[in-house]
Parts: sequence; structure tokens; C-alpha cells
Amino acid sequence: MVRFYLIFLLIQGWTVLCGNNIQFANLIVEYEDGNPGSALLTFDLSWENSWRTTADPANWDAAWVFAKYRTQGDTVWHHILLSSPPAAPTGAVIDVLDNTGAMIYATASKSGNASYQQTQLRWNLTANGLENIEGLDFRVFGVEMVYVPAGKFKLGGMNTGTEVNMFHEIAPSWKRPAYSVISSDEIPVGNARGQFNFGVDNPISVPTTIPAAFPKGFRAFYAMKYELSQQQYVDFFNTLTPSQKALRDITGSTGKDTDEVLNRNAISYDDLAGGDATTTAPHVPVGYVSISDMLAYLDWSGLRPMTEMEFEKLCRGPNGPIFGEYAWGTDKIANWEFTPTLLNGSGESLVNLNIITFDAGNAGYSATTKLTTSGTGPLRSGIYSASLTLGSTRVLSGAGYYGHMELSGNQAEGVISVSHTDGTAFENIHGNGHLPANGYADVLTWPQSQHGVGTRGGHYNSSANHLRVADRSTVVITDDTPDVRYAWLQFRGVRGL
Repeated sequence: MVRFYLIFLLIQGWTVLCGNNIQFANLIVEYEDGNPGSALLTFDLSWENSWRTTADPANWDAAWVFAKYRTQGDTVWHHILLSSPPAAPTGAVIDVLDNTGAMIYATASKSGNASYQQTQLRWNLTANGLENIEGLDFRVFGVEMVYVPAGKFKLGGMNTGTEVNMFHEIAPSWKRPAYSVISSDEIPVGNARGQFNFGVDNPISVPTTIPAAFPKGFRAFYAMKYELSQQQYVDFFNTLTPSQKALRDITGSTGKDTDEVLNRNAISYDDLAGGDATTTAPHVPVGYVSISDMLAYLDWSGLRPMTEMEFEKLCRGPNGPIFGEYAWGTDKIANWEFTPTLLNGSGESLVNLNIITFDAGNAGYSATTKLTTSGTGPLRSGIYSASLTLGSTRVLSGAGYYGHMELSGNQAEGVISVSHTDGTAFENIHGNGHLPANGYADVLTWPQSQHGVGTRGGHYNSSANHLRVADRSTVVITDDTPDVRYAWLQFRGVRGL
């Protein structure tokens, strides 16, 4: 029996309570006895502050785990295709989805660290066109996700809200009540009473319906707990071919145009020498990405983009809107300049959080983000919970209803927009883990232009108004190409069910 052992990269994440990371240890790749055409990936999986609850919101966190292989010395990494797994370790569920990856989470209520020893995934060698595994390198990746239950919810804000272009139902006179999403059925867009509507700043091709296939947030789905980290982008980048790296290099002239730290982006890459990229701020969200960078990562990882309707559900859950609300469910927000310490490390925290104002959420935006030697920029994911000394709440942590972090502020959330037909053509189809040689995502229903993608939630340099849940003032990106890079752009992958 052939066994392969290796040390490999860890994908970092953070929880609501304190710093955490998904960790893999003791990886073994071996043929499966009695099952020709299959191999087993066996590893110990752990992360901190995991949960599953039967109380409201009745959800759990999970690890999305996927793997890549290559022939030793080659530059091309291939996605490992999975089949139904062996028995899960005690206390865990393993859901293999589309043979692309596995969602791993607790079987029963829990609160605390997750530790699943001898976790096994079954590799379908035949599907990958392989007969043996000798002479191969392997990498395993993990992304923290949070489950969002199926169910109805509301889009938009209050009748008298001032948020720009917010979703609403057509009603008599000037009223703009929130629109209730009660199914995944097609939603007509129009001006008749009771119909769905919204404002647009750039009405190039406004849809007349939101198709049934468009993910509205009614059906259950998983979404990344945090914005994508710099380490996660580096790990993606380092599996690309040289030509793909040239296209996805955010340190080049079309991105931040330096290997130095700029606006807290600390990724460096020597394009002349080639090799791997690195970052000295692995826990800080990535920036200087384009729409096409975003889609390429999601195709590579077996995820898909989030829609702006799903964004509002992450923030609000099944609750009705309140006037001027932010992702944490109140209309109040911290408004003093934060003082960070231990910058770029896993212990990066804030030393001056005002924890007396329990209804004011913490978020990184123009009033709170402190200028550093490398400029302004996003704070470490999950920083607010780790900086609190009297305990964490949804409001003080700046968390959405289901436990997703930094939905308001920090980095802008790249989302599929309904303001253009290029966006509403989007369907619940995920990346297959394979990024074509040209370096562009090739999922046919994903937006083919910048018009189908916008942003929600504001960022580190936004005004407070742009951080509000219902605000859609930036939901249409009007630049001429999806390859334009922005220091403040971010994305959060989804697995629809």
C-alpha cells in the first residue's frame, strides 16, 4: 500500500468570539482496500468556536473542504473529484456536494471547538482519469461557512427610509414597504400595486422579472462566514499556471502596482522570478481584486457568487426591517476612530472599543478606520469580537442574523445584481473546481460583463449610509470592463442547496 504524507497550507478564518483557524493535520493519501478506482484522503480536521443550535436561528457553521493534486514538478493543479464518503467521524456530518467538495459540520447541538479525527474523503480516481497516485502532490483547502435555513424574509427597508434605490413593494401614494419573498418562484418587476420594484442609477437593461432560477435567498444555502482573506487568495494564486498568474496578479500595474503594503494589502509576488506569492497579513481581507478575479476564485473553489437578495437575508434573517438598520439589526453604529494594535497578526485587535453603547454596532468605515503607515484599509476579519472584554453580542460583533461577519463595512461585498438582465440570468450553478487555461471562470449563467455585478454593505472608506442593509447606491458597477481592480472590493462565496 502506498501512502503519502505532507505538510500543506492552512486556510485561515475567524469566529464571532475569537480568532480561529481551520486546521488539517496528519494527512494520508492511500488506495482504498477492496475498492479499485478509489483512494482515501484521511486527515484530522479542527477549528475553534464551532456551533450548532436548535434555538433561533437554528443553524450551524461548517467547513467546506476540497482538494487539488498535480504531477510532481508540473505547474497544473487538478481538482480532486469525490464520491460518497466512508463513515463520518463521531459527531460529524460529511455532505459531498457535486463531487467537488465536502461540507463538514456537527451532527448535534454544540458550542465550542470542532475536532474531527481521522476524517475521510473518498477520491474517485476513475473520474479524474487516474489509475494510480504515485508521483503526485496534494493540497487540501478549507473555508468556514455558515448555514442559512430556508424560509421567507423581507427585502428593502421602511416606508420612510432614505436608503438609495432600495427594494420595495409598489403601494399607494409615496409608500415603499418592504417586499416579502415567500417562495423561490418568479417575481414580476413592475409598477402595479403589490409588484416588486427598485431604483436603478444606470438603467441600461432593467429586467421585467426575477426568474425562478435566480437565487433569491428563500431556499437554504451556505455562505462564507468571513470575507476572503489574503492567505486564501494567495493559496488560490499559488495553484495557478504561469499564464493564469499573470492574469490574476493583483500586485501588478492593473492592481495595487507594488509588492509593498498598500491600504493593508500585503500580498507580494515576483512576476519575473515566478514561484509563489506571499502575504504578511494573512488574516486581513484581500483587496485590489476585480470582478473576474472574484469569479475565477469561486469557480476554482467550487462555490458561486452571492446575490444581493441573499445578502439582505444574511443581514436580516426572517425579521422585518427597521429604520436605517445595519447588518447587526440596529440603526446605531460606532462613530469614533478605532485604534488597532498588533497589526497584521492573528491577534490584531482594537484597544478603544466603547462597549457601553450596547446598541451601536462596530464596523470599519470612514469614521472608524484609522490611517496607518500603509494607508487606510480593512481590519482583520472577526476583530470586534476578539477586542471585547465584557462578552460578545451580535451587535457588538457587528454580525449578521445568522453569524456572518463584516457584512456592513470593512470591504464591499461583491454581489450579483438584479438591476441588469446580465445579473438576473444568474442561476444556482457552482464552480466545478476547474479553472480554464485562459484563467477566466466559465460557468455559463454567471455574469459575462460588469453590469451583472455590484456591491452591497459599504467598505472602510464609505459613509455610514452605504453600510445600511437596504442601501443599493453601489449595486451597479459601471466601469467598462470586469477586469478593473478596486482596493475595497471583496467577495463571499456561497453553496446553494
